[in-house]
Amino acid sequence: MSDSLTAEQALEFVEDLLVRQSGRHLNEYEKAIFCGSWENLTYREILGGLEKLDLDVLSDEYCREIGSQLWNTIAELLELPPDEVTKKKFPGLVEQQWKLQEELATSVSRESRVNIGSPSETERLNISRARLSSAPYQNLPPQHNEFIGREEQICKLMQYLSENHPANILQVDGIAGVGKTALVLEAAYRCLDYRERGDSSPTLYKGTNLQCDIPFFEVLIFVSAKNYHLLPNSSYVRRLVVTRTLQDIYRTIAQVLDDPTIPNVDANSSKTDYFHEITTKISSALKAKNRVLLIVDNLETIEDRDKVLSFLFELPIKSIITTREQSGFCPIRLDSLSPQESKLLIEQQLTEKCLELTEDQKDDLYKITGGIPMVIIWSIGRLAQGSSLETIKCDLTDPDGEIAEFSFKTSLHDIQDTLVQLGKNQLTIEGEREKDFPPMPRLAACPISLSEAERSELEKLLRRRSTSQQLALRAKIILQAGRGQGHGEISRELGISKEMSRRWRNRWLEMSQRESSVEERLQDAPRPGTPPRFSLEQITQLYALACMPPEQYGRPISHWTPRELAEELVKQGIVESISPRHVGRLLEEAELKPYQSHYWLHPPPTQTFPKKSKTSAKSTNRQLSELRQGS
Repeated sequence: MSDSLTAEQALEFVEDLLVRQSGRHLNEYEKAIFCGSWENLTYREILGGLEKLDLDVLSDEYCREIGSQLWNTIAELLELPPDEVTKKKFPGLVEQQWKLQEELATSVSRESRVNIGSPSETERLNISRARLSSAPYQNLPPQHNEFIGREEQICKLMQYLSENHPANILQVDGIAGVGKTALVLEAAYRCLDYRERGDSSPTLYKGTNLQCDIPFFEVLIFVSAKNYHLLPNSSYVRRLVVTRTLQDIYRTIAQVLDDPTIPNVDANSSKTDYFHEITTKISSALKAKNRVLLIVDNLETIEDRDKVLSFLFELPIKSIITTREQSGFCPIRLDSLSPQESKLLIEQQLTEKCLELTEDQKDDLYKITGGIPMVIIWSIGRLAQGSSLETIKCDLTDPDGEIAEFSFKTSLHDIQDTLVQLGKNQLTIEGEREKDFPPMPRLAACPISLSEAERSELEKLLRRRSTSQQLALRAKIILQAGRGQGHGEISRELGISKEMSRRWRNRWLEMSQRESSVEERLQDAPRPGTPPRFSLEQITQLYALACMPPEQYGRPISHWTPRELAEELVKQGIVESISPRHVGRLLEEAELKPYQSHYWLHPPPTQTFPKKSKTSAKSTNRQLSELRQGS
């Protein structure tokens, strides 16, 4: 338990972070577990306190599950690996982050009162961005590093965002990891900074010869369909909030505008005029503000993309979409960073990780990353963990590697083609000609295209109660593969190995060519089984032996037993070895019962049978005679 931060203060601090990053609040159970754990209470003691809060008492196991999810949420808020935030450790980690923000706020206040020295450009940026992150009518995610390069593209984007430009939907496209999200967020933060300063000049000027006006936006809304965050240590964690549907976008707009009526709309309603009704409702709410900017990040992974695009067309605002595809909107196309910009990004990341490289090593790093920002950041994260440049180069060609699964997913071949092309274009650094890159293997898994009938059949299998867990798991693998997810993502979400994901993807593709039913494709392949240990001739000799009297073989028994038969088979050299249990199974398969030497339809006659039959006949005749005389 912290001595300087109470449970209530810590809860308020974490809730503030959560609302700013995801727009949601902790529920009552999460709050109870948070405060109880802060006070070093056990889960059982926390459960006892739920009755006082008029909450339904949960099971101990379910309480632990909520706690585990809560620690993962806090880990993402604090940008830490999930395994570092536990029930015992989280108070110290939360307090440490709280103190950092307090010190940052103090430094901002001190800067406004007294001019003590001149902070660096990066320090000024961090102070400014920390202040902007709490501004109203925006939900921009935090940016932790100074943006490098791309000034021409930012100026072009600002011109498109101006009131004078007719395009309402703008598009930033490029291959995975090239920095599309970073570009639009940098532009959005500069617009937010202009809005907050108010009296400053609306001019973008960053030490270059470029100069352009910054447009004013009262509201800035950001939604993203990305699944993961890349951490500074080159690992990645799942995002708390993933915007995949139009309903999610409605909800985010309502949260930023603080309008509680918008989340009640249903994007999937079957009413023909409902879409127009809710679009009109949201448009009215947006018109009440003085210009609105909506950013839709990672459009290609939005589930109902056509609905989202129709919705954007109807809105009286400016929208920016980032995508790997070229959709035909007013475009800003991003390529790899120039050699000079790449060197600046490398220097920035090396300084942040407290690493040093020679100039030759920096050149090598640029070569193997191809000037792609995401790959540069990931590679330096690996260097900080002790990996060599040669190891990183090998990992970049690994189809199951972290960077492939995190960054490229369904369009891995795009990055491969770009890197190869960069080598073929013979880029130069400091006047020296680059060598061609060797061909890189295809990194993407074999795609699965599901028809509506196949998807419906798989979903029926999942809903059917009689479906075995094994079959349901395989159906989930195929459904997620059909959405374009890679082996790594499927394995993480379902808790299986990559090999299992790969095996059932390949089996589905193989069985699809044979026109098999959906359920047949999810069944195990026929297995050859263990080869038989005994030949048909040996088994026949066993049956023959079982039909013979044991006395003929010197056995002092009246009937064969499996043990005696096994010993006799080895004695006669018919087999080298055989267990009595195996002998018993073979006899049972042939329905042989060695303890029965003869089989009778009726009981056999005995020696006294004729005498008994005569006596019985005489007795019957005498009784008949007595009856006649009596009558």
